Order: sequence, then C-alpha cells, then structure tokens
Amino acid sequence: MTRLNSLIPMSGTGIKLPKASFCLDFSKEMGAEENKVKPTQKSAMEIATSVLERKGRDLSIVERVQLPNYILDPEFQDYQPKFANLVLKDYSKGKRFWRRLLNSWIHNFQLDTRTGKLVRDTLRKNSGEFDEKCHNLIVSFPAVLGNKSDLKNLAETILNSRSSVKALPELGLKDGNRSTDFASSVLTEAVKLVCGKNAPADWLDSFKMLVAPRKEIHESVEMFAMVGLIIGSGERSPGDKRVKEIASLVERNFGDPVTAEKDWSFVNEELGGDEKRKECIDRARQWQVFRSINFFFKIIERVVVDSEHQHHFPDRRDFWLKYFDQGSVSDAWVILGSKARDEIDRIVSRDNEDYKSLRWGKLFGGPSDQCALLMRVGNTTVMEFSHSGRARIWDDNQRVRSRAPRLHNDRYRTDELRADCPEGQMFRHDPQGRWRIKVQRLLDRKISGRTAI
Repeated sequence: MTRLNSLIPMSGTGIKLPKASFCLDFSKEMGAEENKVKPTQKSAMEIATSVLERKGRDLSIVERVQLPNYILDPEFQDYQPKFANLVLKDYSKGKRFWRRLLNSWIHNFQLDTRTGKLVRDTLRKNSGEFDEKCHNLIVSFPAVLGNKSDLKNLAETILNSRSSVKALPELGLKDGNRSTDFASSVLTEAVKLVCGKNAPADWLDSFKMLVAPRKEIHESVEMFAMVGLIIGSGERSPGDKRVKEIASLVERNFGDPVTAEKDWSFVNEELGGDEKRKECIDRARQWQVFRSINFFFKIIERVVVDSEHQHHFPDRRDFWLKYFDQGSVSDAWVILGSKARDEIDRIVSRDNEDYKSLRWGKLFGGPSDQCALLMRVGNTTVMEFSHSGRARIWDDNQRVRSRAPRLHNDRYRTDELRADCPEGQMFRHDPQGRWRIKVQRLLDRKISGRTAI
C-alpha cells in the first residue's frame, strides 16, 4: 500500500523569491509551517476512508493539517469529488487552511478537472479568509484564480514586457526552472502565442529569455523551449540572426537532431504531440544542414592558402545553397583535416559562437589542410572536397550506396571518401565553373519532381 510520506506536495520553499517581495514572506511562512509537519505513514485510502466514513476521528493533527494538500493529489482521485467536498466543508477553519490550499492550488494547478474547478471556485468564494500575503498575491496575479483567458493575458504581458518576468518566481518559474503546474500553464499559453501567426519578433526574444536566461535550458522547461523556440521562429531564414542564435542554443542543449533524436523532449497533446515533435526535429535538422554548408566553406577559405582554389569557393557554396533553398538537401556533415581542427576555436570566437555546438568528423590520411563535405541531396550522397578535388555523387540504390561514405561518423580516411562511384558521376572543379552545369544536369535528373536551378 502506497504511503504518503513520499507524496506530500512540494512546499512553498521550493520557489526562491526576490528579497523585496511580499510573496517571499508568504513562501517563508508557508515553509515554516510545513517544516513543522512530519510526513504521515497512512496511505491515501486510509486517509480518504477516515474522512469519508469516520469524520476524520482517527486522523492525527499532522494528517488534518495536510488535508488541503491532499485534495488535488492524484493519489486521491478515486475518492473525488466527495473527499474534496468534505475537506472543504468540515476542515476549512482558520487562515492556515486557506493558505495551504492556495499553495497547493498553485503547485497542482488543474483548471480543467472537476476537482480543480471546485477548489478554484471555493478559493474565490472564500478570498475574504486570506491573510494579507495571500490577498496581495491574488491581486498581483488575477490569473491564479482566473480562467484560460486570464492565463493567456498573463503570458502576453510577459512576452510584451521583459521586466514582468522578474515576478514569476513567486508562482514557480525562476531562472528558467519550472517548479509548479501553474507555471506550466503559463508557459503553455506563452508557447501558443509565440508560435501564432504574425507573432511580434520581440516575443521570441522575451520567450528565449524566459526559458533560457543563461543560455541553458533546464529539463523542467525542455518541452516548452523546444516548441516555442523552434516553431516560434516561423519561416525565418536559417541565416537570420535570431534563428542562428536559437539553432545554436537548441543543439547545445538538446543534442544533434540526427544522431540524438531519441534524447529530444516529448511534446504533450496540447502543444501538438508527436507530430509537433517531429516538426521541431525536422526544422532543427534543416538549420544544421545550412550551418554545416556555410561552415565548410568558411573554414576552407581560412585554411586553404592556394589562391588558385580560393576564388571559386563562393560559387561552390552558392551552388549547394541553391539546392538547400529548394529543399533538396536533407543532411550535411563536415569533415575536417588537422589544420582546420586547429582553427576551430578562432572560427567560433570570431563568429559569435554560431558554430560552437556544430558537430563534425575528423579526416586522416591526407594533407593537413584538406577537408570534405558530405551531403544527402535528393536520393544521392554527394561528397565535396576542398581545393579542386573531384565532387563525387553516389546513387541511392543498394549496390552503389554501400560504397558511399556514411554521414555522421567520427573519423574518416581519405581513401574512404574517394570510394568508387558510377561512371560519369565524378566532377573536377575546373576554374571556368563548367562542373556546375554537369552536376546540375545529373542531380536534377535524379531528384524526382524537382525543377532545375
């Protein structure tokens, strides 16, 4: 039989509040009272049965004091709503009860359940029983005892004014760490707003500060941050400053969207479920592809010193970015020689950490300044060398693809990247750029239903 010593709701001390806040005193007083209460050894069934059948005669003082916490506890769901009605009717004397019930309501916010509505309505009707601290809390945050529309209004206020974020520790959101169900409901409304059509760009900035104030996303807000930041970015270009910052933040906190997909947060039904999770991961993959292509050409421009090769790097980058823009590049992986690996720190520093979280493979067995770019373009695998080495294209049929190098490996040898490919599918980067015409004809023929660039 489950005991309630491990099921007592979180105390008010779990929310760290600003020193100059009336709610700090509220939290401390709540915590002081709760710390005096020792956990009960009775099960939910024993306590509920005592209240329902014996008028609580065999409950200890400890257990009676905890009753307002148990009303919203999932362990008591089978005894509702009769249990809640009796507790609210027979055990609600004194301001301590109402203070505890309000605290429990904030932590176990249940706006859509029958018991939750009962508790909310009872708190409204008995607001005259609140002490000064509880009264001030409700006046400052009407959404606590409000409706869905009040939650939406509070979320909109937060997104419109960054300074209002400072008030949220009193309700369970501090430094990007969520500790109450009320905070979850506010974050849910904030996500819906920031992902809405024509949402102001400043909302995305405010939301990012709300869920990642120190560029770290706490596990308690992962779902909200993932959907709000990624979907909230809308159709902005991967090169947009906001998107670049969000892409780096997301990958640094959630991991590679290709190789670590299983580690990404689930998404509940209210925010779109599995379909929305897939949309988030797919978009993050596209951001990664864009960054990888740009990173490859940015770094080879710095490590390849032969001017004979450098002049055509911009044309090569633009060529592949056109295929990215038309939606044909589904994956990309940069492979770096030793000289390029030594250059990483300087690249990251100069480019405001855009590429700090980007992962790449290591190349061995070739010149120190040699690098490579592997891509999935349509139903082919494409390999680009730095310098003027040949571009190789492997078909997606089983026989040919088995020889193609795989993306996302940690280590490669040069001879792996020079694996045989079908005749007529290797192209040397000639100075005049005629290679682009040949590659384009081949790829456009293999990319089903695509229009030529």
